[in-house]
This record gives sequence, structure tokens and C-alpha cells, in this order.
Amino acid sequence: MGGLQLNVTAILTIEQIKQVSQALSHETPSVVSVFAGRIADTGRDPMPIMKKRLTIMKSNKKAELYGEHKGITESCAGRVMRMPYYYNN
Repeated sequence: MGGLQLNVTAILTIEQIKQVSQALSHETPSVVSVFAGRIADTGRDPMPIMKKRLTIMKSNKKAELYGEHKGITESCAGRVMRMPYYYNN
């Protein structure tokens, strides 16, 4: 039996990514969205968080990773991360 598909958005911290990772079913597709643009607005570089989430979420093969980071599309272990906004130092 399938579970409820979720789009978990407005993530701003590594701790939030960890909590989402633990809460999501590994059997049901979901989307996990980090607001990299909002992180950048605070003066912090969002890329360490964007990269760390790959490690945290790698065991959940059903989760699609999404981030606000213009013009970059990354693939890690067959997982595409769409990033429509770009943070430029």
C-alpha cells in the first residue's frame, strides 16, 4: 500500500533536513526543497547545506531533491536536483 506523497518545502537548515529524512517513508515518492536563495539572502553560502543534504537523504531513493539555485542541475546517484535560482558570491 502506498503512502501519502509529500512536498516538504521551506527547508533552511541541516537539522530540518535530518528531521525530514527520518520522517519520510522510503517507499513513497516525495520532494524535499531547500530554500537556498533565502539562505543566501542572510549572507550565508547555501552550497554546504545543498551538498550535505545529498549525504543525509541518500538512503531515501524515492525522495526527489529540489533547491532554489539558478541554472544548476546536479545529478548524484541518479537523483536530479533542479535549482532555478543562482547564488553568486
